[in-house]
Amino acid sequence: MRRLALLLALVALVFAPSLAQARCAHPNYPLKLSTAAYGQNLIFQSVDVYTPMAMQGEPLIVFVHGGGWIQGDKSQYAALGRAFASCGVAFAAVNYRLAPMVSVQEQADDVALAVRWLHTAAGAQGYAPDRVFLMGHSAGAELAAFTATNAQALQNASLSKRDIAGVIAVDGAAYNPTLDVLLASGARSLWLDQIVFGANLAGWQHYDIGRHLRGNEPPFLVVHGQQDRIVSVSQPRLLVDELRAAGDSVAYLQPDRDHMTVLQNMISLPDDPIRVAITRFVFTGSLQSL
Repeated sequence: MRRLALLLALVALVFAPSLAQARCAHPNYPLKLSTAAYGQNLIFQSVDVYTPMAMQGEPLIVFVHGGGWIQGDKSQYAALGRAFASCGVAFAAVNYRLAPMVSVQEQADDVALAVRWLHTAAGAQGYAPDRVFLMGHSAGAELAAFTATNAQALQNASLSKRDIAGVIAVDGAAYNPTLDVLLASGARSLWLDQIVFGANLAGWQHYDIGRHLRGNEPPFLVVHGQQDRIVSVSQPRLLVDELRAAGDSVAYLQPDRDHMTVLQNMISLPDDPIRVAITRFVFTGSLQSL
């Protein structure tokens, strides 16, 4: 009986940290920051990796920044990286080449190449290579979703859909840009879409995620703030419907936030329900409890 009690105590000791990490209510892990280039362009093909020093084999979030595909930088999300790493989740903020100097396809190629580099670096960094999640905000959400479902980008980086454990798309736009002309509202406009996706509207079909779903995509957690006035809610709703129609696993969360406070609350509120849901997703790999 005494041996059984000791065994149960040891089991509780082993699993207690993971439960605390899922709640993410009291972040206290010290972290390490490292910066590296994953491609030949040392500025735009680079990544900042935030790793919790007290962890080993933790999940990794690969974060794709927003900025309308034409601007933005990984350094803007340092606080978000520290917030997740302090809760026991490794976080990699990715820079990629910007439009209109490169196409959205080439941006997805960059994101996939970054994922490949991060897979290779897992041994040195300490996170689990089989628990790599793609996350993005705004235009970064479109790039994360497009990369994870785009055979060309994955193939160019010697990846498959199985190499991405899940996708977290926050306040994303233009998941289906040919329909976005009709559905977009707020600050986004046709001129921006033409700069990003090209002047030939027929070519936009290449970027319609719904056209390329095969039912074998990684699970998706789609988040869209109810108070978002920058991005039309029609786009994430359509993506969710298309994923479900294809037979993919998807959860859809709609917090009472606007386009920026969704991220800001993840940083400032340790028990923010969206960050808790994301943390639970990356630790369990499951959408069932969300």
